Amino acid sequence: MPLSERRFHELYRQSLKQETTAWLRNKVAEAKAGGLSGNKDALIKKLIEWSADSLESRTEALRSSNLDGVVWPAPAFHDEDGDGKMLYGSIAYSSGVGETSYFTFDSVDEFSDEESEGEEFYSESLARTSCVGEPLPTPLHTASPRTCSAGHARDSTCSRCDTHMRLFLAAAAGAAATLAVQMVLKIVKRKQLAAAAAGGIVASGASDPGLKDVLGHTASELAKVGQSEMANLVDVQNTGIVPTYYADHPATKMLVSISTGWPDLSKTASGVPTPRNFVLIVEDMQVEYTQYVDYVLPNAEKLVTLFRELGLPIVWTNWSRTADDGCYGALDRFYGPRGVGEKVNPCYLHMEGGNTTVPSLAPVNDDERSRMIKSMHLDKFSDLDANGREILYPMLKAWGVDTIVLMGAWTDDCIAATTFRAADALGFDVVLVTDALATATIHGHKMVECLSAAVCTPKKADEVVAHIKAHPGLVKRPEAPLVGSVYLSDVPLVATRC
Repeated sequence: MPLSERRFHELYRQSLKQETTAWLRNKVAEAKAGGLSGNKDALIKKLIEWSADSLESRTEALRSSNLDGVVWPAPAFHDEDGDGKMLYGSIAYSSGVGETSYFTFDSVDEFSDEESEGEEFYSESLARTSCVGEPLPTPLHTASPRTCSAGHARDSTCSRCDTHMRLFLAAAAGAAATLAVQMVLKIVKRKQLAAAAAGGIVASGASDPGLKDVLGHTASELAKVGQSEMANLVDVQNTGIVPTYYADHPATKMLVSISTGWPDLSKTASGVPTPRNFVLIVEDMQVEYTQYVDYVLPNAEKLVTLFRELGLPIVWTNWSRTADDGCYGALDRFYGPRGVGEKVNPCYLHMEGGNTTVPSLAPVNDDERSRMIKSMHLDKFSDLDANGREILYPMLKAWGVDTIVLMGAWTDDCIAATTFRAADALGFDVVLVTDALATATIHGHKMVECLSAAVCTPKKADEVVAHIKAHPGLVKRPEAPLVGSVYLSDVPLVATRC
């Protein structure tokens, strides 16, 4: 059935109104993502830029379409007085010879009702708009002569006319905004206020592994210790450690110095015995880093030997990024694609076989080798297998691990990233073996101090060995076979990406 002129106009207005709203949502979101939501001038400038791009693409499409008399809405924000108050809409009109003219709508400043603004703007402008002194063709999609290439009247049942109409409606579905710049800014402000009124997104600990009391001591400790003052916190004067930048915004006069919250691994603060399920993670102690890690190898060897003798789990990771591995992320951008001058890029390995564990710490059989992860991330919990499954976290959960003994390299990169993730996001107690840590930078030992005050317990290798030997009854056995493939088991997992 042919479309009547009235029905055509209804469809056009409906399409324009709907797509105007969608276009605004997209552009507002794009502006916010680009940091423009609080900058009116920059937003207006960007809208004008988007308008020009849209008109250019619409015009080119019409020139190449050979569709007689097609009317195509396109966005055209025009800041005539430089104050962001004037908004014009342009419609590209393609004649039979492929020429394009533009109809300029009147200002829509007088329309304030956001629900009806688009439709009123359309109807008011339609009555007043002209091109080269001639009224806008009616119905909207026709030109003179009012026949299609088959010689039929435009409102007949001609299949070609119907095709033209469908093409026009498809074009209208991609039409752009005809609302005032003020409306755009109102929407941005409204969304900001709505988010503030709603209080943002409330995080929940219901399914969060980092917020579970895996050792089961919370209730008993609260009953015995209650809200008594922290024994591991000391007040110190701020003597310029934290500077004052503005006189009317002075820095705090007092700071705190925090020592580890687990001075004795065998018991809680109130003296309750604490059984633990340990894992030893040997992080990036590999051949390419030998010159940096060699001096701590004797201490690291003590722990590998002990865990191996007692049948406790050990996991090895080796940094395996290379310049030609096909990956490129924020670290690559940070260090640069080729390093600096003659210096090698620390993001990549450069030695053949450089990602193998140093011989004195290396796995010695197939079961141990199955627990070695060729790593692509500083945070070892972020490594995924070829199918996108997490590796380390499911492995530790299968064994029932609650306490990580961590040693390796580099303190200010992989060790720091893994420690914070393990303790905060995943709920593991972390013991940092301070004399089995290494780095190639001047920042490593500062990082040990920061980590120890924030999320982990610093211990020397001999202290960890002594604890495990002195408290055999507090050392739990692994709950699954010591093979790497346990990460594929059906252990209930949370916060994984599999």
